[in-house]
Amino acid sequence: MQMMKRPAALAVVALGGGVAAGSSVHSDQWWCGPLGLLCIALAFAEARGATSAAFVGWTGGAAYFASSLSFLLTGYASIGMTGLQPTIGVAALYLLLSMWWPVAFAAAYRLQAGPLTLTCLWIGAEALRSQVFPAIPVAQFAAIWSQTPIVQLTGILSVEVLGAMTLGACVATAFLLVKHRYRAACLMFLAPATLAALVGESIEMTPMPMPEMPAIATIDTAIRQDQRWADEALPAYVADVTSRTKAAFDAGADLVIWPEASIPFFPDELKDEIWEARPPTGAFLALGMMVPIKSDPGRFWNSFVVLDSNLNEVARYDKNHLFPFGEYIPFATELERWFGITTIAAETNAIAQGRSEPLMVLPGLPGAIVPQICYEGSFALPDAAREAQGAYVVNISNDAWWLGSKGAWFAEQEARLRAIEAGLPLVRVPNMREAATFSARGERMPAGPGGS
Repeated sequence: MQMMKRPAALAVVALGGGVAAGSSVHSDQWWCGPLGLLCIALAFAEARGATSAAFVGWTGGAAYFASSLSFLLTGYASIGMTGLQPTIGVAALYLLLSMWWPVAFAAAYRLQAGPLTLTCLWIGAEALRSQVFPAIPVAQFAAIWSQTPIVQLTGILSVEVLGAMTLGACVATAFLLVKHRYRAACLMFLAPATLAALVGESIEMTPMPMPEMPAIATIDTAIRQDQRWADEALPAYVADVTSRTKAAFDAGADLVIWPEASIPFFPDELKDEIWEARPPTGAFLALGMMVPIKSDPGRFWNSFVVLDSNLNEVARYDKNHLFPFGEYIPFATELERWFGITTIAAETNAIAQGRSEPLMVLPGLPGAIVPQICYEGSFALPDAAREAQGAYVVNISNDAWWLGSKGAWFAEQEARLRAIEAGLPLVRVPNMREAATFSARGERMPAGPGGS
């Protein structure tokens, strides 16, 4: 026990716990998640100072995010950025995501916290990093259960509440173990998960009717990140996607969807370039593209655009939740001036935050589309989406960014988790990865007509 009181040893316990918990996110190895959170809580319970407690929090948190988001470096590699600079940037992001954990742990120690206080402060830390700064709600604790029936409880409790209950059980178990109350600790650790699994399985087995949806086809534009804007690759690329789109409409599709930023054209260039992909009357083509802001030259919206049979815009959604340090940098002007830091995007803060409505109703087609672009799948769906008659989620993404790493799987499962929470079907349309349709229970469904 004396060894456990040393800050270095506590950090090792927290580090191991963070790695275990983070690696279980959206994984079949779900049992590592509660065990990892238990180890971090045990390290806190053995801390003998606020500084030591804070160190435990930051070590465990950084390890949690580093292991759950281990694929981030592939994004830099996909655009040719390798070496020390991107490595430092990704490491800084892991520390940033965990920055509220040491604050919570130090405050809990100073308050001579019991399990309830630590749990509440830890939950508060997660709320701050998810909603305030850096406002990146990925890898929620509930995601530990995403490959189990327990995930169905998110539809009753929400992702955040299920995560809080998971954390509370782990923290309470840790405090019981420190007091050598081993039987009570086992009961606290196992009973809630067993009950949750039984309830979740019951919910999973309860049929939920699919809303009436149009015949949807998806097109994997299948182009690598380093070729997306290459002039020499463009003619063959456009010919390929337009021919496959035409075939999908010929096969009976009412709605054909292309992924995020599918083509390097702006709206005024679009008709001439993809005229062969135009839909028949009553059908629609939806695609991701960059839309210039006329009132603010040099800036763009990352948009989901729906076109009719004349390739005229009938609906558009501009991405609302931009990815910090990827699509924009908070305090970019100051950071550029002081440190020379720029974003991965072509120009610092070139992408603007959209303010679009969260629903699209297309003339003559059943249901209502809840559009999402890439990382927005990690956010809770708005109430308007949950309450709309026949709503279904369409998430478009550019998975070429992940170069075959688990990043594409992670992004898909983040969107699936939130769709289960909202009780809505999900159609996810990525680049360089097979599209997927999920029922409101998260079950994978067959592909639509002519889709890829």
